[in-house]
Amino acid sequence: MVEKLDSFGYGFFIPIFFIMVGVDLNIPSLIKEPSILIIIPVLIFSFIISKLIPVLYIRRWFDTRTTIASAFLLTSTLSLVIAVAKIAEQLKTITSETSGILILSAVITCVFVPIIFKKIFPVPNEVNRRIEVSLIGKNQLTIPIAQNLTSYDISLYYRKDLSDSRKLSDDITMVEIADYEETILERLGLFEKDIVVCSTNDDEINRSVALMAKSRGVERVICRLESTNDDIEMKHQGIEIFSNYLSNKILLKGLIESPNMLNLLSNVETSLYEIQMLNYQYENIQLRNFPFDGDIIFVRIVRNNDSIVPHGDTQMRYKDRLIVTGSKEYVDELKQDLEFYY
Repeated sequence: MVEKLDSFGYGFFIPIFFIMVGVDLNIPSLIKEPSILIIIPVLIFSFIISKLIPVLYIRRWFDTRTTIASAFLLTSTLSLVIAVAKIAEQLKTITSETSGILILSAVITCVFVPIIFKKIFPVPNEVNRRIEVSLIGKNQLTIPIAQNLTSYDISLYYRKDLSDSRKLSDDITMVEIADYEETILERLGLFEKDIVVCSTNDDEINRSVALMAKSRGVERVICRLESTNDDIEMKHQGIEIFSNYLSNKILLKGLIESPNMLNLLSNVETSLYEIQMLNYQYENIQLRNFPFDGDIIFVRIVRNNDSIVPHGDTQMRYKDRLIVTGSKEYVDELKQDLEFYY
């Protein structure tokens, strides 16, 4: 009963209170007094400063524009100002004119502050962003891979004397370099990409560039090593290693054990895709309540070192890696929602 009465009071009486405050607000009488009008910008400035100074504390976690924008958004506290002004007026602490000017200042603040917030708040460019991939080497392996990864922003770095002469699509950025030296690669922006794939025909070049990229902070580095020696140092640094021999062995084993698996992996409409969950909005949400209408099936959820079979009551966690299948169009849309939100 108490909860129902509270709901009735908050939903019915409080809106009436605010409406009546607006009805009783005599704006013409306030405008006639120049001395009162001068107080309005002072009050608005005070509202902003009162929120800006405390909010500066979060500057250690956010950039300057986000911090200032949040201070402006917090300034639009209309209900608090109205309640305080009317209570003070009833207690005879302030006059009706002062109460009116406080309310009018709060109303003006709530009108223009959201506009300023929208202008200041940095809108991330991640919405239409594509994952940037640097391919090292131009050969029989990297050329078809570059042509097939249409949803990625591909840059291909190569030495002319060590490269295939085939012409590639104009969508692929081709960068010819004199040598795979760290200063050259850094100047060309190779280490600023999301993924670096080292796949020349020379293991030493691949190993050298992979270690450079990892030391420069590239999150994912993939390195081709055809030698059979297991490179413990590279694996310890988080570099992913592959080879033609290992790939063919896994493929042949898969064809023998699961004949239809190759079609599943190679068909665009039935391929498996990996998406990382980086959107806090969906933290701890159950899959059955996930608000996505696309043609997507969740196959696995990789959490830390565990592989989870998803069910309707399975909750998504931040940094989960979701293995999904479905239409490429919907997969790209889901990737934008989950992976490029931050």
